[in-house]
Amino acid sequence: MFVIARKFWLFLLVTCSVLVFAASPVQAQVADDLFWVQATRGESCFDTCRRAEAQLPIGLRPVPVGIWERAGEPFKVCAGGEGTRPGYQLNAVNATGCTVPQGTREYAAPSHFCLCSDDLPSIIR
Repeated sequence: MFVIARKFWLFLLVTCSVLVFAASPVQAQVADDLFWVQATRGESCFDTCRRAEAQLPIGLRPVPVGIWERAGEPFKVCAGGEGTRPGYQLNAVNATGCTVPQGTREYAAPSHFCLCSDDLPSIIR
């Protein structure tokens, strides 16, 4: 139950912080170890966070929020689409954007932000 509560608070942080960076294309620090970084068109969150390492003196990695059971791959937190909606990204190699909800469907928003962290163990615990 504690793990579910932590994931809920992380999701709440992601949802609420969308307003923080929606007006600016530059990266925004959301918390001590969380950064929103704008991806280039269709870029994977893994590459986006790695690219941001050149601007910050820390090693950044995409923030995972669960595992897709069928592929055994982590969901990475991202936001994109009209109004910058919270979403997820699955495959770092074939990523084409951030998967966000639109009505009853999902689509890949090529223009998106990725949530990156320099302290993943404390977030995952």
